Amino acid sequence: MLALIVLLSLAKSTNAQAFKVLHTFTGHSDGGDPFGGLVSDSSGNFYGTVQTGGANGVGGVFEISAVGKEKVISSFATLADGFGPFGTLVRDADGNLYGTTFFGGDTNCGGVGCGVVFKINTSNKETVLYTFTGGSDGGAPMGGVILDGSGNLYGTTTIGGDLNCNPGGNNPGCGLVFKLSPGGTEKVLYTFTGPDGEVPEASLVMDAAGTLYGTTFGGTTSCGEVFKLTTAGKFKVLHGFPCGGTDGAEPTSAVILDTVGNIYGTTVAGGGGTDCTAPGCGTVFKISTNGTERVLYAFSGGSDGWAPNGALLLDSKGNLFGTTEQGGDLACPGKNGIGCGVVFTLDPHNAFNVLHAFNGSNDGSVPTGPLVQDSQGRLYGDASGGGTNNSGTVFRVTP
Repeated sequence: MLALIVLLSLAKSTNAQAFKVLHTFTGHSDGGDPFGGLVSDSSGNFYGTVQTGGANGVGGVFEISAVGKEKVISSFATLADGFGPFGTLVRDADGNLYGTTFFGGDTNCGGVGCGVVFKINTSNKETVLYTFTGGSDGGAPMGGVILDGSGNLYGTTTIGGDLNCNPGGNNPGCGLVFKLSPGGTEKVLYTFTGPDGEVPEASLVMDAAGTLYGTTFGGTTSCGEVFKLTTAGKFKVLHGFPCGGTDGAEPTSAVILDTVGNIYGTTVAGGGGTDCTAPGCGTVFKISTNGTERVLYAFSGGSDGWAPNGALLLDSKGNLFGTTEQGGDLACPGKNGIGCGVVFTLDPHNAFNVLHAFNGSNDGSVPTGPLVQDSQGRLYGDASGGGTNNSGTVFRVTP
């Protein structure tokens, strides 16, 4: 009996060590409500964005060490600075950070601005590189930007572009893909018209040849698309998700690529289930190099999670890691009152496992961004809500 008690105690201790809260946001000077994921540097520090708090109460950019020492390094101050960052930051070789905001910049788009692309230099000074107008140049970017080897930035906007698309909306246009030079000159690479997709909410990814890959949340003939686009503007839909189908619907996150060119991603709906408010509870999918789409996992909306909203992470062993913003611990109110989300893994044989189910108290709730992995295989991410102050957390999970 004593040996059994010791074993149970050790098991409990081991499980407790698998998940750790590194920082709990207060919503004040340290920020609050992180939505995008984290990006790391070579020293083991992580960087992310908060939508509230900071020096002026409207969010900013934070830095946190691997042991949890956090500080807001740049706070949004005025409408011109932008506010409402949703996407993950990107870091260049010199340590400069780049990101987007959904609002701010000017007084277009209902008076709150159409968003900006910004840079935070190594002295923590913010520079607005581009201000969207909501017209043919786009507006309201939700995804972050990515960098090429020449310092050009690439991203998407959810509105603007072809203003004949969605003309009845508050902000017309179905979105676009843009390129921004290091000096801040924008070039529209592709404008969505509806049948080819609409409302790209996620960041892009670029392969070794410079081809861009991305997703749209919807389309006039589908419930989202996966596309590829050359920097010369040649566009192709790789897969369209039929509404009500079993292969997923409404992708809101970026896709990722493996070393041979297979594409992996998530959808927040679809998959064939009927337990969620949308048809299906979301999927993890793979598009092979020959263009065939296959569902690797369909969420049930129960303890396994619901609505994976962040991009996946692929490790060197072929394991996929991700988060869902709902499901898991169904006693947790979370988003829409059904679970606070999970951290999950899917091995190369498609065996699924929940690494952590958020309970909405000290550990946080509603993780929406992608995960990042350190050299020891530990996973880091942020939760947009929960924690002791209900302003979100930064956490670490050891698989």
